[in-house]
Amino acid sequence: MCGIFCLLNYNGQFTNTIIEEDFEKGKHRGPENSILKNIMLKCMFGFHRLAINGLNTVSNQPITINNISLICNGEIYNYKKLSKMLDIDNEMKTDSDCEIIIHMYKKYGIEYTLQMLDGVYSFVLLDGRLNEGKVYVARDPYGVRPLFILKKKRGKVSEMPVLKNVLQEKDYIYGFSSEMKSLTNIHKRVNSKKNKYSIEQFTPGTYSEYSVVLQPVCSWIPEKQNVSYFSFPAPNYAVVTSHETIMKQLRYCFRDAVYKRCETSERPIACLLSGGLDSSLVASLVNEYHKINGLPKLETYSIGVKESDDLKNAKIVADYLGTTHTEIILEEEDFFNHVKDVIKDIESYDTTTVRASIGNWLIGKYISEHSEAKVIFNGDGADELMGGYLYCSMAPDCMEFDKECKRLLKNIHHFDVLRSDRCISSHGLEPRTPFLDRTFTLYYLSLPPEMRWNNMGKKMGKHLIRTAFSKEYTIFDKQLLPTDILYRKKEAFSDGVSQTNRSLYAIMKEYCYESFLNNEMEIHSEIPMNPDTKYTIACYCDKTMSKVNEYLLPSTAEEYYYRKTFESYYKGNGKVIPYFWMPKYINATDSSARTLNIYDNLEGEKKDRVDEVADSKVTQSKNDEGSINIQ
Repeated sequence: MCGIFCLLNYNGQFTNTIIEEDFEKGKHRGPENSILKNIMLKCMFGFHRLAINGLNTVSNQPITINNISLICNGEIYNYKKLSKMLDIDNEMKTDSDCEIIIHMYKKYGIEYTLQMLDGVYSFVLLDGRLNEGKVYVARDPYGVRPLFILKKKRGKVSEMPVLKNVLQEKDYIYGFSSEMKSLTNIHKRVNSKKNKYSIEQFTPGTYSEYSVVLQPVCSWIPEKQNVSYFSFPAPNYAVVTSHETIMKQLRYCFRDAVYKRCETSERPIACLLSGGLDSSLVASLVNEYHKINGLPKLETYSIGVKESDDLKNAKIVADYLGTTHTEIILEEEDFFNHVKDVIKDIESYDTTTVRASIGNWLIGKYISEHSEAKVIFNGDGADELMGGYLYCSMAPDCMEFDKECKRLLKNIHHFDVLRSDRCISSHGLEPRTPFLDRTFTLYYLSLPPEMRWNNMGKKMGKHLIRTAFSKEYTIFDKQLLPTDILYRKKEAFSDGVSQTNRSLYAIMKEYCYESFLNNEMEIHSEIPMNPDTKYTIACYCDKTMSKVNEYLLPSTAEEYYYRKTFESYYKGNGKVIPYFWMPKYINATDSSARTLNIYDNLEGEKKDRVDEVADSKVTQSKNDEGSINIQ
């Protein structure tokens, strides 16, 4: 896990001190080595390194080979296979897995390289071999590794002629960084009435291309922007052979997703463990890998208030697996006391994201202060991929269910993936997310929607993966996980860290409302506060909130508190999130699953449905053409 930084067309418009200050804001992502340098005319590269593979200094970045330079925040899990395919094992200059990107690009170009990479990454590659010079910027399909772009506002552009726009483009600065905070000071300096700039997330699964033009003035010009190289697969009914084959393939793909992430780490590994299905599956397979390879006992960590559901269930899993387990016990005030630090680090004010981030951020802080582990596995991404959120059980049909899963995955970089990365990387650790493995997700999404859908709650959510790792899958002569854990009902992390009778959403609502009464109402006491509009009115009366521009205005005290805190750090950048995360298909007034009317209805959804799911088979009735019908 690292931090990358790049500026194009910088020509002394502001001091180097401004650049250095912004660059240093990302140092937590790579506290072990930092470098900021001009790599080519009007092209600056910066890199903060946390060494995971290739622990020597020769693997520091930028990596430059034959006038091709690379900065990459990522892990390429198939770099050894690609190296053998290219027959360049003896030509590798470093021990970094990211170096393979340069060799692939040299032989195949950018698009095929991106198609072949199995990993998570955001990178900037400079090709200085050509007379013009090229810069390529790319991000992995689900945005597991963060990347932000600073650019001039001018609408959507797919391709633009170079020479025609040189004069008007020559002064436009382009900035790229792993975190928004590393571009905010530069943004303030270049933004003006004449040239409006914005900081946005670089679209996952795409790449952009920039060319340097030397006449009439040296300048980097965008040739292509956000060209897609990744798409979701269409349902493939040919993969439906038998129930046993599908279960075997799911087991293989997910086990491989975990194992490859264990293999590409020279630093100690730990697992976040909530006791839910997703994190427990990941922890069990990481633990399996450790035992098979004779590695030290795996560390697992859980967090929550005393007697919270997550702490109870995580201990059951840890005892079953035999890990070295640590419980981090919180008091209610810990959530509110750290929320400002959390918002600063995650760069979001979305209610769901902030709530879920508090515990995640605190557990990352604890691990960084008390453990040698640097690589932290999590269970994130499963709910988006498999429709595991409780509201997904209310999707009216399998096609709508499929559509919703893909929508969640498409936008995951704004929400759970952002939280997953930032809460861990903020403390100098690297998160790893097996459920978003490219091979695994493509196989899972290729299964027909009617197989993946839980049929309005008639099947348990994520029933396929539960069945795949049920009692049929054993290791060391025992089931992978306890049955009660394997079939535990979905509990959001932001809910599970608290007690059932005193949920986190209620705690935060209460604290934020008290803050509003004690602070904002006193300041704006002369203004009549209509209950339905008081938070909107407070926005317009607050200097900190003066640039919200009616975008995602708060409607609750909690939303107001989060937005005001966000604006105090990132004023005017509220459009960095596209919308507030909320459930669909049901009347929801809050994003917490515990507030949904279906929550209690699913309370008994455990072993009574487990047997039905585990024993279910894919009915195969071949017609004259030999196709298979899913029933």
